[in-house]
Amino acid sequence: MGNLMRLPCVLMRGGTSKGVFLHAKDLPDDPAQLERLLLALMGSPDPRQIDGLGGADSLTSRIAIVSPSTRDDADVEFRFGLAHIKEPIVEFKGTCGNMMSGVGPFAIDEGLIQPTEPITLVRIYDINTKKLIHAKIPVVQGRAAVEGHYAISGVPGTGAKIDLHFQKPGGTITGKLLPTGRLKDRIDGLEVSIVDAIAPTILLRAADVNLRGDETAEELDRNPEVLEKLEALRQAGGAAIGLESSAFLPKIAFLSPPGSSGSISARMLTLGRVHKAYAVSCGVCTAAAVLIPGTIAHDLARLPDAGKEVRIEHPSGFIDIGIRYHQENNQIVLDEAIIPRTARRLMSGIAHIRS
Repeated sequence: MGNLMRLPCVLMRGGTSKGVFLHAKDLPDDPAQLERLLLALMGSPDPRQIDGLGGADSLTSRIAIVSPSTRDDADVEFRFGLAHIKEPIVEFKGTCGNMMSGVGPFAIDEGLIQPTEPITLVRIYDINTKKLIHAKIPVVQGRAAVEGHYAISGVPGTGAKIDLHFQKPGGTITGKLLPTGRLKDRIDGLEVSIVDAIAPTILLRAADVNLRGDETAEELDRNPEVLEKLEALRQAGGAAIGLESSAFLPKIAFLSPPGSSGSISARMLTLGRVHKAYAVSCGVCTAAAVLIPGTIAHDLARLPDAGKEVRIEHPSGFIDIGIRYHQENNQIVLDEAIIPRTARRLMSGIAHIRS
């Protein structure tokens, strides 16, 4: 039996995701050593992640690595990792907007920045995407506030409202808001719109894969044929925009007209399974597409009033996303995306890891 390594860590819920937050200073620099350590920490590969801190779901097998920043425009730096459950892989591609909501509270409570009341602005540099996020964190008596009245779909109860402002999110991975330069493309015989804002996302009509669009995650997970078709489309779409093979990028979502109160109804896949809510990164792409005439999302949507958020209906409820943009050469340029979230520290302590 190998030696046990002791690693300080914090388990946090960020938005509708959950994961382990770590200090970069406590981790090895060597990529191979780092991957082995994080797999052991999370208990991967194993469908139950029974011997680690992972939650046996892609939404709860996430990792945030945080450090002080030396950049003039940032206070802390964030590196997102996704530990695969059934394979010995930790992906450091793209980002997780939900986990991002925990970075500010973690930085404040761990003493990485000096807080001010009642709101502390935490400027976060996302290492994976090379983008800036301004997080507005409520503070009470020098600590990140937890209690509040803001509710998000997919999380029980309420919490202190955290506003995430993603700066210039267009073209985060590919360099272009519309990676192919077109509003619509045809991939594997289906019409799609491909948008890159935080994470490249392939958007298609639910009806084109014989779905209503308002199915529950459980209903969809019982339909392996359509999930396999969507996964094949996701991979083909990734190849079309020059992304190397990844289980995490691009994202894929299918859309339908909204119900009573939303702008659009949407369902997305993550690691081949239906997301129980809706990823922030995919949400920003969807919201931006709603506002771009000629995309599939715009064609299906009920457009919000000027200056209002785009409300995306998803399996757990809805997510509101504010998009600030301007026109340049008859094209939309994204200035920022604003998403309210909540986050909460669940546990802090020492992880005992098999080395």
